[in-house]
Amino acid sequence: MNDTLKTLVERRSCRSYKPDPIPAEILEQILEAGTYAATGMG
Repeated sequence: MNDTLKTLVERRSCRSYKPDPIPAEILEQILEAGTYAATGMG
């Protein structure tokens, strides 16, 4: 198997999350940025 395909098939994502919530003002900034982000449909 091609090394690139083998890497894609065998990869695993490991995530660690902090227990504290995201501050409301930071969450609002993230959501606003998403609203103005470019999309494939223009």
